[in-house]
Amino acid sequence: HAANPLLAARLRGRDLPQLKTISSSLLSARTGGPRHVDDGAMSTTATMYAGMSFRAEEWAAVMDDIAAAMAEHEVGAVEVREVADLLQAAAGHAPRR
Repeated sequence: HAANPLLAARLRGRDLPQLKTISSSLLSARTGGPRHVDDGAMSTTATMYAGMSFRAEEWAAVMDDIAAAMAEHEVGAVEVREVADLLQAAAGHAPRR
């Protein structure tokens, strides 16, 4: 996301490697995967995301970036949609169609 012009300013100065690690662990935990998140990581995640209330166009850019990364790794369209719906719901956004 840091290279995306709609998101770069919002992510500047954040610990991106840590944000990626924690975000992927959260996704894994929410989907029954092997990576789990402890309370300390949840607290760190909350701190990292503090003040990051995404505007609608920023959130759309986040979702587009995620979908593009998944497609780049040859993840199927059905799975991309499932992940997008899960992330949208977790963030309190209505699923995009």
